[in-house]
Amino acid sequence: MSARRKVLNDLSKLANSTAGVLQGAYGEAETMVRHRLEALLDKMDLITREEFDAVKAMAATARRENEALSKRLDKLEGKTKPARRTAAPKTAAAKKPTARKKAVAKATPAKKTAVRKAVASKPGTKKPASKKPAAKKPAAKRATKKPV
Repeated sequence: MSARRKVLNDLSKLANSTAGVLQGAYGEAETMVRHRLEALLDKMDLITREEFDAVKAMAATARRENEALSKRLDKLEGKTKPARRTAAPKTAAAKKPTARKKAVAKATPAKKTAVRKAVASKPGTKKPASKKPAAKKPAAKRATKKPV
């Protein structure tokens, strides 16, 4: 029995020493990785959170001052900006055709063609694309290798 105890004691000492070595290797590896990352971040020239917050506060202050000066300038010049209009919800009344749309709908096909030609002849307008199909390009001949 004492031989078994001695073997078990030796195994437990071996396991403890292995765990200690592994823990030391882990600590060394962690330290090395940390130093490498710090060196990499130093090369990237990043800012700290405190510097970012300070610049953000300065930008907010400058924005408020700019808006106040803009309002003061508009007041001195006698200008007022119109309120922003929001899109009105589409109702049944908005969907009804206008008088112009009704007139175009009643127009004869010849009159519609004349209107289209008049619009197309104005400078700065694009002409409608022709309805002719594009000519097909001949397929390139493949060069075949002749056996030697």
